[in-house]
Amino acid sequence: GDGRVVLIVEDESNVRSVAARTLREAGYVVHEANHGGEALDLLRGAVERVDLVVTDVGMPVMGGEALAGRLQADRPGLPILFISGYMESVAAGPLLLKPFTPDELLRRVGELLRADAPAAVSVAAPGPPSG
Repeated sequence: GDGRVVLIVEDESNVRSVAARTLREAGYVVHEANHGGEALDLLRGAVERVDLVVTDVGMPVMGGEALAGRLQADRPGLPILFISGYMESVAAGPLLLKPFTPDELLRRVGELLRADAPAAVSVAAPGPPSG
């Protein structure tokens, strides 16, 4: 994770805690919110930097698509990964279906962060293995 900052917005605490633990173990800095309103409060207050938002689509108070609209107005280009128990089309970004495995979550987060990474910090590909 290289210290990249991920905000997880999910009202089901078991799903949120598993996702947060998975990402922390992979080296990400993780912040958690129960719903879109709480996420916006965090981003206005304690959390200055966020590299990726993982948000559930259906939540009380403020759902994922409404949150994404607010975030992308404030922070254009911020990558957002939606999670949902239903196959739904989400206009604002890619969708990860629940239940997902830790590996699937890490792969999708990694893909989005790589796609978002500025070319200047890309690392040269390793040469052929020796031996």
